[in-house]
Amino acid sequence: LNCHSELAIQWSIHVKFDDSTVVEFFDEHGFAKYWIDLLIPSVNSHFEESVVIDIYAEKKSLISTKLRVGQVSIMMSELYKKMEGTLRRNIIKENCSVGVFCMDFVIITPIDTALKCVKSENVENGQNYNSSLFVGHRGIGSRSTQNQCVENTLDSFITATEIPELCNHIELDVQLTKDGIPVVYHDFFLKHRGSDGSVLETPLYALNYQEFKQLSTENPLVHAPFCVEKEKAIKSLLESDVDNALLESVLDYLPEHTGIMVEMKYPTEEFLNESGLEYPKRNEFVDIVLETVLKSALNRSITFLSFDATLCMLLRRKQSRFPVFMLNSEVREHLDDEKDPRTTTFDGALEYALTLGFDGMVLLADMVLEDPMIAYRVKRNGLSLVTYGKASLKLENIIAQVESGVDNLIVDDVVRMATQYYDSLENINVKKLELKKVVRSVSSFDSEISFVTNTDFDQTKSEEVQS
Repeated sequence: LNCHSELAIQWSIHVKFDDSTVVEFFDEHGFAKYWIDLLIPSVNSHFEESVVIDIYAEKKSLISTKLRVGQVSIMMSELYKKMEGTLRRNIIKENCSVGVFCMDFVIITPIDTALKCVKSENVENGQNYNSSLFVGHRGIGSRSTQNQCVENTLDSFITATEIPELCNHIELDVQLTKDGIPVVYHDFFLKHRGSDGSVLETPLYALNYQEFKQLSTENPLVHAPFCVEKEKAIKSLLESDVDNALLESVLDYLPEHTGIMVEMKYPTEEFLNESGLEYPKRNEFVDIVLETVLKSALNRSITFLSFDATLCMLLRRKQSRFPVFMLNSEVREHLDDEKDPRTTTFDGALEYALTLGFDGMVLLADMVLEDPMIAYRVKRNGLSLVTYGKASLKLENIIAQVESGVDNLIVDDVVRMATQYYDSLENINVKKLELKKVVRSVSSFDSEISFVTNTDFDQTKSEEVQS
């Protein structure tokens, strides 16, 4: 439960849940610092029970003045009816409404017990994150940065990790089709041509899997910008026996030593409202993807990522086997949530990541380049730090991030950038070796000079030798 109240800001607001948990609001927007877990063992036995919320206010002055503002009562059936969303209720005191209480909520359902008990042979819970410095963005790179392969396909993933010493992890994007099939695709809409030749955009979730497959593999417009190399790549996709679009196929056919960072794509509420796009509930989305991963990738390094703070919470609450990283760009990118305090700032994201026990953060590279202290704060709090973004297409930016303490970089054109970086290290090591040789030579030469200057050599000659 994340609560905010339309009460005067000069008061410090406290919320008490059923005589147990007390939360103090901490910012000018009235947002609570933490989400409150109300663990309900059985839906049937508690369906008609209510949650009683007492609200207190303490005036911010030298003399502490505390008073009871009122009470809010919410039936559990109201929450279960929606499973997630926002609930508004009047704050009641002495049978009068004295304010409005607004509560964002999500009911977290547990995953299948049988799946949760599945054990891998080589991976301990939460300890399977072991990536090379470079992680291939959508494989070898996004469609705007490379022309070798179609992004988010097996061809792209295998090309990126052909030399594991350069790159042994890839990042991919996962969404659900209308019939609940997890597919590897980045955009929320598919571009394609209608019967009259016009360009159409269809929401991915409005398509069942077969419709999605037909549009995503047979229409070159989907993979724009188009070029000869990409035409060959698309042709190879069409001729392949492997269904590149399925997450299950990627997990089955990608070599097991290749790790995967799975970005769970979920649109913001604003985007859903504006587009009229239907989307599955978060519980359904997470459960289906977890089931697919647990059945197909028992011994593979898997890490989950998402910009959606609530989705990250579900991923963490439902399992502890796979690391969960929170993505954040401080609302610098298109379709970022501009209202959620957990995502609009780095401070809010870091605090939430620590509160929920996430394993790391994935930040836009520009944030770390502009303020290296961000990297220090993430690392100081025991979290892993990964960056992404086009800033890492410049070698000097990669070096700066590594020096700041970044653990991994999700990079476009990953083979070229990784090669450049390791070549630069080789050059540095060669220069260091040459410098050591020069230093040794100079030291040896100094001792000779010391001997020479004590002889009867001409002083001028000695100065020339010294020089």
